[in-house]
Amino acid sequence: WIKIKKTNETELSKLTNELKRKNEKIKPLYLTKEKIENLKKEDKIFYCSLIFGSIILYGEEIEV
Repeated sequence: WIKIKKTNETELSKLTNELKRKNEKIKPLYLTKEKIENLKKEDKIFYCSLIFGSIILYGEEIEV
């Protein structure tokens, strides 16, 4: 999954295409701060799996 700021579908499509050039099987999940907060409230199990089962390659951690 990838934490993003608000953006448009065109930019996400470009990013997805670039990632697929590296690995065609990739299926990125784009999450904004708002979507992450919603997951925290609505789907606690999935939220916890993201927080505790993810490795940060670049950028900020999500506050628990």
